[in-house]
Amino acid sequence: GSTRVRQILVVGQFATLIGLIVMTGTISRQTSFALHDALRLDTSQVIRIFSPCRSAFRQEVERLPGVKAVSCGAIAALGVANNKTVILHRDQTIKTVNEGVVDVGSFELHGVRPIAGRSFSRAYGEDMVLDRPDAGRTLQPSIILNQSGARVLGFANPADAVGQSFVWTRWAQTGNGPDIPAGQPSRIVGVVPDFTLGSIRTAIVPAL
Repeated sequence: GSTRVRQILVVGQFATLIGLIVMTGTISRQTSFALHDALRLDTSQVIRIFSPCRSAFRQEVERLPGVKAVSCGAIAALGVANNKTVILHRDQTIKTVNEGVVDVGSFELHGVRPIAGRSFSRAYGEDMVLDRPDAGRTLQPSIILNQSGARVLGFANPADAVGQSFVWTRWAQTGNGPDIPAGQPSRIVGVVPDFTLGSIRTAIVPAL
């Protein structure tokens, strides 16, 4: 019957209600971020098949009814595995980045648009270097960086990275198995937004 007790209970109820509203809003925003914003990739209607990208298999998939596009890419390119390589910076320091091979159309398939420069295209011979049988040790393809990769190389503005060349090391497959050829230069043709299919608790790493 105490007026003071009633006031305390009413204030406590409203405080609890306000706290629950704030918590519900926070959890909703975190869930939305985890499901959409953190991925930064369009995964709707996309099936990933872990298989060598043999041309015959790819052609069969392309002929399936309802298939709009087919593209190949290393799992490291999606930010869910590490495949480290090194780049020689212009100041002669070594920078470590993640390397992932992707096919023409991989970015478009996931809805990723370059924020500077262009995407890969079969119209450019430098983009298709790895399709050549003599690419083992001597030739390097053109490269696309993510935003973090551009920053690591000293470009605050992604557009400044386009057209620049850097010496880097990639794995090559020779007749004797995996090999690490000497560093060779590649030209940066584009920069894409940071994206990943990995955990939202893991920071996105610089990648080419």
